[in-house]
Amino acid sequence: MHRISAKVIAQQINQLIPNIKSGTLRFYGEWFGRPMDNNHRIIRADYQEQLLLIYFDNNETLYINFPEDFLISQEIFIIKNSKGLIWQWYYYGSEQINKNLRAYNYIVNNEAITSIKLEGHILNKVADENQPAIEIC
Repeated sequence: MHRISAKVIAQQINQLIPNIKSGTLRFYGEWFGRPMDNNHRIIRADYQEQLLLIYFDNNETLYINFPEDFLISQEIFIIKNSKGLIWQWYYYGSEQINKNLRAYNYIVNNEAITSIKLEGHILNKVADENQPAIEIC
């Protein structure tokens, strides 16, 4: 399979901002919060080698390791495959300080992303690889 680099995906995301799909997040088939209860808006994207970094408007960050097979536009945002991801946010309704930092660390094939130093409360989850890595619904 041809690998699309994180750099190419980051460039496409940045070209579409602010006209890029926003909405509720779903990681490997699991909703973040209740379905359709919030609106996450991407403000920029970056990359570090094969790690895609997506920054959202509420000081939230999504790290996607080896993202591939994606559709990104005004109407759709889906990255079907990755070798894991980390979703990092501050506990809602609380001050944005380290003790209120939260992270979901989705692990694929018993491999975690080790290039990101996580702080705060971290919950490791086993990714359902039959589901898309990330969808914005």
